[in-house]
Amino acid sequence: MLYHTTLNGEKKKVEIENAGVGRYRMRIDERSFDVDCRFLSDGLYLSLLIDSASYTVETRRAKRPGVWVTRFGGDYLDVTVRDDLEERAAARREEEVAGGPAVLMSPMPGVVVKLSVSEGDLVEEGETVAVVEAMKMQNELGAPRSGRVASIVVTVGEALETRSPIATIEPVEEGE
Repeated sequence: MLYHTTLNGEKKKVEIENAGVGRYRMRIDERSFDVDCRFLSDGLYLSLLIDSASYTVETRRAKRPGVWVTRFGGDYLDVTVRDDLEERAAARREEEVAGGPAVLMSPMPGVVVKLSVSEGDLVEEGETVAVVEAMKMQNELGAPRSGRVASIVVTVGEALETRSPIATIEPVEEGE
């Protein structure tokens, strides 16, 4: 199975073949490894034997999809893991966002309680554009890309469905 991982901003292709119970043949980029992998009793720790060297790795899912928090050698690291289909879909999304306008959509049904920007404002990726209340919780929704707010298609107090458009952010040319 082919996976695409990102560790400290560095992308690697990882291919894993099952070689028996708890045994795997791994290929990371051009290097190959024989790996014996066992979960320890609590399920949070892995005991790894990689080419005759022993390691213990703490691992748990992060709150973001596809991200694992690992502790290896005393350091905590965020590791993103995607299978080949997820990687191709993410690449398409990044390409779409990089080349043209991006639409901020509500990830859940709710009510718009605040608009933090106006049409024409410049925003940075992740900057709060709107606050949507859902199930008595206020959710700050950030710009999907840096750019100029081209349009806002909702008003405060408006009820939204999942994937309702909120605003469109257009890229800004250098020097604008």
